[in-house]
Amino acid sequence: MRRSGSRSVLASIASVSALAAIACQTQPGSTDDLQALLHDEPLSEVVHGALSDDGGATGAGGTSGASDGGVTDAGPGGRAGSTGAGGAAGSASCSSGTAGSKGGPDGGPPPPPLPTCTPLGQWTFDDCNTQRTNLSDTATGLNTAFRAVSVACVAGISGQAVSLANKGEDIVYVPDQPSFVFGNGVTVAGWFNASATNQTRTLFRKRDGGDSSAFALVLNGSKFQFVVNLGGGFAASVTSPTKAQVGRWTHVAATYDGSMLRLYLDGQEVANGAVTGTIAPAPGPLLIGNDGSKRLWAGLIDNAFLSARALSASEVLALTCVRRPFSLAVSPADSPPTTAGAVATFDVAITNNDSASCGAGNYQFQAFTSVGGVTVSPSFQSILQLPPGSTSHNPLTAAGSEDLDTGTYPITVVAFDQSNRQPVQTTVNFNFVASGCRVSKPRELMITSTAVVDDPLRTSTAAASDPRAGVWTFRHLMESMAPTPADAPRMVEEMLATFTVAQTINGFTVGPRPGMQALVLGPWPRTKAGELDLAQAPFTLQAIVDRFDLRNLGNGDAGEGRFVFAFNKAGSPVPLQATMIFEFKLPAATEDDVLAWANSWHALGGLAFPSEDYNAALQAITERFAGRGARPGRPNGSAINAVRTNEIALGDNGLWQLREFGLSPDTGKLAPATIKLTPDLGFNGSDTLAAFINANEPAILAETHTVPDTFAGLAFLAGAVFNDGFTFWQAPKLNNPEARFHFAVNTCNGCHSSETNTKFLQITPRFPGSEATLSPFLQGTTVRDPFSGVVRPLNDLARRQNDLKAIVCPPDTGDGGAGGTGGKPGGSKLAAPAALPPAPLLRQGIARVH
Repeated sequence: MRRSGSRSVLASIASVSALAAIACQTQPGSTDDLQALLHDEPLSEVVHGALSDDGGATGAGGTSGASDGGVTDAGPGGRAGSTGAGGAAGSASCSSGTAGSKGGPDGGPPPPPLPTCTPLGQWTFDDCNTQRTNLSDTATGLNTAFRAVSVACVAGISGQAVSLANKGEDIVYVPDQPSFVFGNGVTVAGWFNASATNQTRTLFRKRDGGDSSAFALVLNGSKFQFVVNLGGGFAASVTSPTKAQVGRWTHVAATYDGSMLRLYLDGQEVANGAVTGTIAPAPGPLLIGNDGSKRLWAGLIDNAFLSARALSASEVLALTCVRRPFSLAVSPADSPPTTAGAVATFDVAITNNDSASCGAGNYQFQAFTSVGGVTVSPSFQSILQLPPGSTSHNPLTAAGSEDLDTGTYPITVVAFDQSNRQPVQTTVNFNFVASGCRVSKPRELMITSTAVVDDPLRTSTAAASDPRAGVWTFRHLMESMAPTPADAPRMVEEMLATFTVAQTINGFTVGPRPGMQALVLGPWPRTKAGELDLAQAPFTLQAIVDRFDLRNLGNGDAGEGRFVFAFNKAGSPVPLQATMIFEFKLPAATEDDVLAWANSWHALGGLAFPSEDYNAALQAITERFAGRGARPGRPNGSAINAVRTNEIALGDNGLWQLREFGLSPDTGKLAPATIKLTPDLGFNGSDTLAAFINANEPAILAETHTVPDTFAGLAFLAGAVFNDGFTFWQAPKLNNPEARFHFAVNTCNGCHSSETNTKFLQITPRFPGSEATLSPFLQGTTVRDPFSGVVRPLNDLARRQNDLKAIVCPPDTGDGGAGGTGGKPGGSKLAAPAALPPAPLLRQGIARVH
C-alpha cells in the first residue's frame, strides 16, 4: 500500500476457508475515522488519580514523578505519573533474549523460551493482589505496570487476570520508558474476554505527548482493529473479519514492522496490509483496558505483552501457549492381594494439559513408602517428554518382603515438571498377604523398633518395683555380669578408665583416648558414695540382636544375643559417634537346646507387634542369656563373651578405634582383651600376614579360622585397631586372593570399612524417637575387591534370615506354625552347623565377630 494525500489507508482482510489463504484488499479509508480512533481525550481526574504516583504503590522498577513518564498531555489537573527503571533502547538489530508465554497458576516460570529479543514487557497479572497496585513485568523485571485500585484481581485463562468494569475509574497502565521506541516496529498482544462488545473499546493504546496515540488496538464495531500513527496526519489500520464473542477468551495480537500491518486472533493471522512508514514518537504511557475518552474494555485481560519489533507468526503463536496444571492418575487405587515373591503393578499416567501451541513438557515422578518391607520400582522415573494433550503410561511395581505382615500399605506417587510448577501427588494402596513359614528380620533378628528400644519400663529404672523395670538398661547388664551388683559401678569405672592411660595388650601398646574422661567419665553423675550412678549411665539402647547364625554347639552355645548401646553427650540423649556392644553367648548343651533357642527367637515373629506380649517374650529371651547366672561355670556365671567399643568421639587423632573387653577369670571384672580375628595393623602388607593366610587358607575360606595371640614367634593378635574406612588388608604372594577377602571381612576394621561398604558403624546411633540406621552390609550392597576385581553382593541380614529359616522352616513341615509365621520346628532335629542347608544369599563373609 502507498500513502498519498490526506487520506489514510485502511487495510482489511477477509478470512478464507480455515484461514488457508489471506487476501489483501486496498480500500479507500477515512483519515478522520482513523484519527478519531487514535485521538484520546485529556485524562479525567479519576483516571489521572489512578495514574499518579499517589494513586497506587510504586513497583519494583518504578520511580514516581519522573518527567518523561506517565501522562504528559495537559489534561485538567494532569501531572506526571510513575516511571520504571527503564531498559535498553530499541535498535535495528535483535540481541539474544526470550519472551515467555503465560505461566502456570502457581506462578512457575513461563514456558518455553521463545526465539526472540527480550520484549519491553510482559504482565501476566499473576501477582495481582489487594495489598498493592503494582504489577510485575515478568519479561525484564524492569517495567512495572499499575492498576487502579478498583480494578479487580480475578481468575484468568491461567493464573490470574485483571477485571475492568467501571469506565470512569478502571485502567491498567505502564509509564513511558526510554526503551519504548517503536521506530523499528511494534507488537502488542494479550488474552481478552469481553463482557460487552458494543461501542469502541481500547485494548492497548500508546499515548503521545498530546491528545493522540502512536498506536491503538481497539474493539470497533465489535471487531478488533489495529491502528498505527505514521505521522503527518497519516494512519493505517487492519481489522479482523469476524466479530468478538462475549464470554470467550481470545488471544489478540497486532504487529507492524515498517512495511506490513498484521492482526492475529488465537495465534492465527486474520488480516494484514502493506504500508510503509514509521510509527510516530509517543512519550505518553501505555494504556491497557481504558483511556482518557473512557473507551473501557469491559471484561478480563490476561498476559499483556509489548515488544519494540514485529514478532514472526511462529513467535505470536508461541505467545498463545497456556500452561495448565498437568494431571497424575495412578491405577488401580488398591492392588490385588499380593504375597512375598510376587509383585503388584500400577499404571502411572501423566497428562500434559497445556494448550496445543506450547512446546513439549518434561516430567518425572517419584514413588516411595515409609514401610521398610515394601519395595517400589522405579523409585524415581527419568525424564518423560510429553507434547501438549498427550498422556504417558508408566508401570510401577510394588513387592513385599518376608518381613512384612498382612496389611494395606500406602505408596505415595509425586509427579514433577521441569518448569517447577506445583507437584502433583496421589496415594495408592499395596495389599500384602503374608503366607507360609517366614522369618522376620526386624522382629526376630535385628530389633531396632522404638517400641522395644524405648520401652518405657524396660529401658528405665524409674519403676523399681516392677519386675520389667530396667531389664534392657546398661545398668542391669553390668550388674548382672559383675561379681555382685554392688561391684558394677566400680567395674564400669575401672573398665572405662583404661581408655585414659596407655595399655599394653598382648605386647602391643594401646594409647589413651582423652575424650573418655572429658566426655564420659567427667560429666557422669555420681552417687552420694562417689560411685558412678549407673541409673544415669550415658548410654541409649540402639538394638537387640539375634546372632543364632554364630552357633557352635562344640563350644557350648547356640550363637549370641547382643545389646548395642550408643554413648550419649553429657546430660543429653543425643548420641556421640561411639558405640558399645554386649555380646552374650546363648548357652546350649544339646542339639535340642540349640533348636529351642531358634524356636524362641522365631516365635517372636508370630506375636502382635508392637505389643506388650512381644516385649514380654523378648524379655524372657534376653534374661536367659543376660541375666545373672545365665552360664554357670563361666566368670560370675555370666554368659557375656565380649564387650566391644567402636568410636571416633573419644580420640584426638581423627580415627575410629575398636577395642574389646572380657570378664577376667581372676577378678571377675571387665578388663582389656585382644580383639578377636584381627592381627595388629602393623602386619598389614607383610610377609608374616601372607604366611598366616596361606597356612590357614582352608579354614579362612570356610570362615572357621581363629587368629592366635602369636604367630611365627611374634605377638600377632591386636590389642586394638584403628580404622580410617579405606585401608584394605593385603599381603604379598598369597596363594589364593579369595582368602584375602574372607580373612579381611572377619577382622574388626575390615568389617567396618570399605571391605563391606560400611562407614565405620554397622548400627549408626539414633537420635531420640528414631530408629538406628543399619549399614549397607547388613541390608544389601555390592562391593568390588580392589585386588582381584571380584564383585560381591553382600546382604548379611538376608544371610542370617535364610540360616534361621533353614532350621525353623524345614522343607517337609509345610505351612503354618507359631502365630502363622513359622513351620513346625518342634518335629525336626538340628543339623550340625557344617551340614546346614546352604544360604543362597551368603556370598562370602559372614563377619563372625562383628
